[in-house]
Amino acid sequence: MKRTASMRWGVEPFLVELFNRCLSMGSVPTSFKAAYITPLLKKPDLDSADQKSYRPIANLSVLSKLLERLVVRQLLDHLNATRLLPELLTGPTTQPRLR
Repeated sequence: MKRTASMRWGVEPFLVELFNRCLSMGSVPTSFKAAYITPLLKKPDLDSADQKSYRPIANLSVLSKLLERLVVRQLLDHLNATRLLPELLTGPTTQPRLR
């Protein structure tokens, strides 16, 4: 793991404990589910006064995104190890399929 500024303040053990508890309990803290919603105009030529011209953009917390990455990595590792991924998987994966 690459050392970052947050690790100098002793945050790493707390995050490891938090994420391990989330994974073992199979639950996500309520605060991780909160998002800041920002309306974004779909196209520049649309009427900015019309609500239907916007689409919502949800910005989640950094901790929520980190937990999501951990879950995705564990899931892909399991699917690769058990050979449950299809041969021609569409979409991005973080690791190539083991043959």
